[in-house]
Amino acid sequence: MSPVAENSVDVESQHKQNSESMVETQNEELGRRSDNEKAWAENLVKDMTHQNEEADRGEVKPLTCNTFALT
Repeated sequence: MSPVAENSVDVESQHKQNSESMVETQNEELGRRSDNEKAWAENLVKDMTHQNEEADRGEVKPLTCNTFALT
């Protein structure tokens, strides 16, 4: 095989490895994002459940609203 042909094979091989690596990295990032969103949703459910339990016991705290006028 000529040096030019060997070099083109190396470039194609390197491109394939880079593509596979990029896909792995994207999949890992999506997995982390998914885990974070799942944890956020679980915490939200826990918080809402806790608030509902407080409401059922009559321990509801009054809602407060802070309004700021922009002038």
